Amino acid sequence: MQGSDPDTNAAFSYSLVDGIGSKDNPLFSLDETGTLRSAVLFDYEKNALNRSIRVRVTDEHNASLETVFAIRVLDDPSDDLLPWVRGLNLHFDENGTPTLSFEAGTEHGAELLETGILLTFAGDQQRFPADLNGTGDPYLVSLDGLQPGQAYRYQAYARNQVGETLSAMGKLSIGDDSSPWWVETDSDGWVRDSWMGSFLPTESGWLFHARLGWTYAQQDEVGGLWIWLKEEGWLWSRADLFPFLYSNDRGNWLYLLPERSDALFYDYATETVR
Repeated sequence: MQGSDPDTNAAFSYSLVDGIGSKDNPLFSLDETGTLRSAVLFDYEKNALNRSIRVRVTDEHNASLETVFAIRVLDDPSDDLLPWVRGLNLHFDENGTPTLSFEAGTEHGAELLETGILLTFAGDQQRFPADLNGTGDPYLVSLDGLQPGQAYRYQAYARNQVGETLSAMGKLSIGDDSSPWWVETDSDGWVRDSWMGSFLPTESGWLFHARLGWTYAQQDEVGGLWIWLKEEGWLWSRADLFPFLYSNDRGNWLYLLPERSDALFYDYATETVR
């Protein structure tokens, strides 16, 4: 607040005073310099929208003037923002169970009512809520009980009092355990001389590859194979392409170097080995 006086050198002090129009004075504070602050947190949806205060301004000669001010509470448009979701990633735990990680939240401290994974299969949808009591950095949701040999689509979702936000959709194919993509194993359980080299498969989908080490492998619908490596993420190849592999994370091709090489891959995008 700022007072005015014909005397340009006048000094003013301000205060809240009782009288007509002062009913909401207790809800505010006013210092001597004229700075008005609310003493409580107003809620546009729950509280009265119009407030009234009575203010006295006094100059250095103790002359004063009292005025009633009407204060209107406005809605904060930031409260009307939808929640956000980002960073949706698919990986598999040590048991081969598909697990999705993602981040979700709201702006300006709004309450996040629910977040999780929306799974679509054959026209039906199922929600897998995340634990809101965790850190959420990121949220983790395991997809248990999926049917072998089926294709699913998944999205992360987040909901607040305004509405719901969905992430981009991903696709997940569950291999048919009754017909593994490899032909047969030797008596010691190893698969040797396949198009992918030699490896030891397990029932969970994990396999130990003689060159790549531990990896998770998932067959797709076009005769290809998605394999997951901790350092590389998801790689894709096929019998007529291997040892060339496409990196889903980097968006370029890699070449699996021979066993005699110290490095594992040649990266065509960076023209380097690692």
